[in-house]
Amino acid sequence: MVETENVDSPAESHPFIGLLLSVVSAILVGSSFILQKKGILRTKLHPSKQDVSSHTEFGYLLQCTWWLGMLSMAVGEIINFVAYTIAPAILITPLGALRVIVSALLSSMFLNEKLNKLGKIGVLLSLVGSTVIVIHAPRQEKVSNFTELVDRFTNWAFLIYCSVLVLATLYLIIYLAPRRGHRDMLVYVTIGNIVGALTVLCGKGLGISLKDLFSPPADSLPVYMHPLFWVLVLANVVGIAVQIVYLNRALALFNTSAVIPVMYVFTNLFLVVGSILLFQEFAYLRMEDCAGLACGFITIVTGVVLLNSFKSPSGDFSSTPGERGV
Repeated sequence: MVETENVDSPAESHPFIGLLLSVVSAILVGSSFILQKKGILRTKLHPSKQDVSSHTEFGYLLQCTWWLGMLSMAVGEIINFVAYTIAPAILITPLGALRVIVSALLSSMFLNEKLNKLGKIGVLLSLVGSTVIVIHAPRQEKVSNFTELVDRFTNWAFLIYCSVLVLATLYLIIYLAPRRGHRDMLVYVTIGNIVGALTVLCGKGLGISLKDLFSPPADSLPVYMHPLFWVLVLANVVGIAVQIVYLNRALALFNTSAVIPVMYVFTNLFLVVGSILLFQEFAYLRMEDCAGLACGFITIVTGVVLLNSFKSPSGDFSSTPGERGV
């Protein structure tokens, strides 16, 4: 077991409440993808006079169904934000697989995106992996206040990691997206993956900041006086906006049951690495728990790959990313 005397004092954590909130969030966000897709499809099939000139890009903004999906996503993400503030990120992050399951099941029911037996096995594997993650996830956190948060966010390893991701995102947005975005699903999805991972990390940091904002320590300056607080606020606003734009572009062009699983897997990969660098949540874990987390995550990824790859009734790879979910 890792000795805790040589590390920072553990922060107060509520993993089981965070788990419950994460499940509720997954249901709301998973449903929101379907509602947004329905709104996009309605715009394509029945463009109105008002949006006939722009329905290929932002005409879905005039669809009530799309806005209902956005409301569901907003509420779900707020709940997920709260979950991240009270529970370790390494617990909450993998449970995003439930979003994939919800969206896959609802896609099969409402978008005619078929789910065969292997896809259903993928759902089961994702649930098993999520359970293993819950059993082995840390119950404590290392970052308990804004002062510690500043130290973490200014760590050179984390800054290098963030810089690489930001540069990669700019390259994708400026160079690749205009050239390949409409025929390669990974372009738009990767933008959403990277921005989503950074937004979650900044969101957890903002949650810790808000705790000190409303209950400030007696011997420190107000949180809002520090530049990092406003950097986190700006990062969350910009990150959410970028995710909305590129997620909807991906949903408009590609199969929902292909977009959401791929987004889940790679967002979690970026998130887990960032969480290790930033919050060091593995400091309180035994070796067997680390192994359990690794096995759980691999099981989830395997399930998600099955869910994404075998969507045709024959169980082969005949469904392509460019296939429309009409």
